[in-house]
Parts: sequence; C-alpha cells; structure tokens
Amino acid sequence: MTATPEQAIAAAVTQSKYGPAFGIGLCLQRVRMCYGVGPRDPDASTAWALAKYRHTQTNPVSIPRGVPVFWTGGSSGHGHIAIATGDGTCWSTDIRRTGYFDRVPIAEIHDRWGLTLVGWTEDINGVRVWSPPAPPKPEPIKVSGRVKVIRRAAHRAKVAGHDGWAARLTRWADALEKRAGK
Repeated sequence: MTATPEQAIAAAVTQSKYGPAFGIGLCLQRVRMCYGVGPRDPDASTAWALAKYRHTQTNPVSIPRGVPVFWTGGSSGHGHIAIATGDGTCWSTDIRRTGYFDRVPIAEIHDRWGLTLVGWTEDINGVRVWSPPAPPKPEPIKVSGRVKVIRRAAHRAKVAGHDGWAARLTRWADALEKRAGK
C-alpha cells in the first residue's frame, strides 16, 4: 500500500535515527520504499524523465512537503532523489552519512555534489504519491449581502421600467430578511 507523504517522511526520520544502514547510491530505492512503491526505474534521472506529474519548480522553499524532489547529473548521470519537507530542506540519503537519511537544505545537494535541481513530482515509479490539496470552499454569502444585491437589482429593474420584476425582487429580499430574523 502506498504511504502518505507524512508517512514517507516519518519512514525517513525513523531510518535516520535507528537504521539499519544501506548501501551508497540507493537513493531511488530508499525513497520509493519510504512511499511503499515498488521498483521500476533504474535511477533518479530516469524516474524524473518518466514521471507523469512533473513540476519544474527549483525554488526550494516552494517545493511542497512530502513530495519526491529530483536532481540530475552526477559522475554517472544517475541524478538524485530525496523527500521534500516543505521548508527548503529534504530528507536525503548519503549526503552526510553513507547509507542513512539526513535532513539537509535542498541547496546542499548542489553545493556538495554539483547536481542540478530540476524539480519535484507527484509520482514515483508510475505511482502517484501526492495530490494537490483541494481548493478551499468559498465562504457562503451572508443573507445581508444577498439582500443588498437583490435590492440593487430591484432598483435597477424599477429604473428600467420593469415594475413587475422590481416588485418580485423586493418581495424576495423582504422574505429573506424575514427568514433571517431582521
């Protein structure tokens, strides 16, 4: 079962604290395991290239919490992958201790290894691990706001010579005010 972004971060934190250590150069394997995703791509650069939901955001503080974050380059071109924390840092393998996750500034990957930050994805190895939050529901218009709009429409109808519409709109506004207890 696929882990949530928070569960993936928790798995990286746990491995960082308690181990066990794993081999060097296994960033894609270890990150996908934190998400509970099986194998598919051979390295981080390929996983980035094949991701369906790529975002080329390279401002570290704009990368959302819990998403896979990617770099390309390296001596063999395999790139790197880590788990973003949403504050410009990430849980990365091998950067401070071989075979462990450590929380580091996203910029440190470039500074220490010379890799190029290319962005983040909503999926890893073909499995969606993050979805954008639903937009907030708009605040309902208060009765007083609705009544004002209806009364303005009634006034415009009256000015335009549509007395019947003006009367209907006025009755509607009166009924809303009565129901609201005004």
